[in-house]
Amino acid sequence: MLKSLWLPPTVHRPPPPPAPHLNVGYVSGDFNNHPLAHLMQSAFGLHDPTRVRAFCYATTARDGSVHRAQIEREAPVFRDATLWPVEQLVAQIVADGIHIPVNLSGYTRGARNEVFAAWPAPIQMSFMGFAGTLGAEWCDYLLADETAVPPTMLRPWRGNVGVRDLAEDGHFGGGREWVYGENVVYCKETFFCCDHAQSAPDAGGQQVGWEEERGRRRGRGGGG
Repeated sequence: MLKSLWLPPTVHRPPPPPAPHLNVGYVSGDFNNHPLAHLMQSAFGLHDPTRVRAFCYATTARDGSVHRAQIEREAPVFRDATLWPVEQLVAQIVADGIHIPVNLSGYTRGARNEVFAAWPAPIQMSFMGFAGTLGAEWCDYLLADETAVPPTMLRPWRGNVGVRDLAEDGHFGGGREWVYGENVVYCKETFFCCDHAQSAPDAGGQQVGWEEERGRRRGRGGGG
């Protein structure tokens, strides 16, 4: 859903090539006491500074939480865009030379999809904040894994899976069976970003499988 009728009168000039940084801009209304911030609060400061520079654009006001404070402190560039109109946020993304804006909200509270509809950068993607396709031409890529987005949900030429693999499995089907319009970038293991190693270092390196955890819960009377 778009909340603004504004669209730019011209196509924005693409940013210069990375030299040396790839500028990635994260736009979110959830840089507060919210599950997304709980999971990603350390991610913005953990980018390889020799290769990538993270920009965070917050579209909701500071709530005083430790999560917002950490993101503001550790992100290489943090901009509070809470009160900015669409035009200003788009102009700032262009001025910052963002190569890839990342939509962390999708169709959820605080989303600013109008910014992405204005195409401030030539490549745009979606990640984490919305569990599904955005169904929009202005979203080029989606970061996922084969559990979250089975390859059978893609048109054969989308995603980094082989067309031959889909053909051999008999999943071409009709156009109505293809759900995701984005090109999906598949992570090798999982796309899911967690902060437990940083926020709970005392947990150590314990590996607990689901069967073991379920047994523990049942032993505590927690049910199945």
